[in-house]
Amino acid sequence: MRPAIVESPFKTAEIVLANGETASIEEAKNIEYAKACCLWALDQCYSPYASHLFFTQFLDDSIPEQRKLGIEAGITWGSAADVRIFFVDRGFTEGMVYGYKASKTLPQRIKVVKLGGDWDLGWITGKPLWSDVLGRLDLRT
Repeated sequence: MRPAIVESPFKTAEIVLANGETASIEEAKNIEYAKACCLWALDQCYSPYASHLFFTQFLDDSIPEQRKLGIEAGITWGSAADVRIFFVDRGFTEGMVYGYKASKTLPQRIKVVKLGGDWDLGWITGKPLWSDVLGRLDLRT
């Protein structure tokens, strides 16, 4: 198994869908999604680590100082992984942007995955996926 960081939405947020409509992504559903992402990663012979599932067990994500501490700790652990997998069915959130920026400072591969099915909110429709994400969020810098 190869170590992999799982990046997926966590907290409740509003996202703009590819058709211009907005959708609310709720924390409880995002947690279910993150678990499904980890199962997908295991099935692909990755050893997944989802810091947003781990640190929120004892840090309060609604307290800015604790959220920042959890993100920083997750980024520290993230440097140990060969790959960072961004799961984008439910959008690309602020926390995922932190993960992306951290990955740019590491010799780390980036993979973009959509699980599809009921998870897919239609946030992103283009191919290749990563180009669409970069374009929508202006993550080039």
